Amino acid sequence: EHFCVPGFPDAPTNYTCMCATGYRLAADQHRCEDVDDCLQVPSPCPQSCVNTKGGFQCHCFPGFDLVDGECVEPVDPCFGTDCEYQCQPVGGTDYLCICAEGFAPIPHAPHRNSANPPEPPYLYWTLLLPLAVCLGRTVM
Repeated sequence: EHFCVPGFPDAPTNYTCMCATGYRLAADQHRCEDVDDCLQVPSPCPQSCVNTKGGFQCHCFPGFDLVDGECVEPVDPCFGTDCEYQCQPVGGTDYLCICAEGFAPIPHAPHRNSANPPEPPYLYWTLLLPLAVCLGRTVM
């Protein structure tokens, strides 16, 4: 947390103390105390700052994600997909293409639908995950 070095040769009983990052020398010039980084202006965090011992943590309001020190709205994983009927978000970054009732994914083009589906099981692949879903039962 801190270390001290002897003073100048003409004052050998004196010493100077220094503190680790995130701490400052207390008024007695011997102890170190935590710096409340969250009180800095401007704040080190874009939305919410929590002081910790020797540092701080940034948090974002609900509905935002902390990315590279900035609070951003999460990107809709279905935005820009070429699902023919419906896109369903899975987790925060992946998606599934859903077929209309009576339709099944076309092999080698799971974002397209066919009115003449192949025999079950129908494998359904996402574009981002190596995850297959069978219509009617789950494939692991």
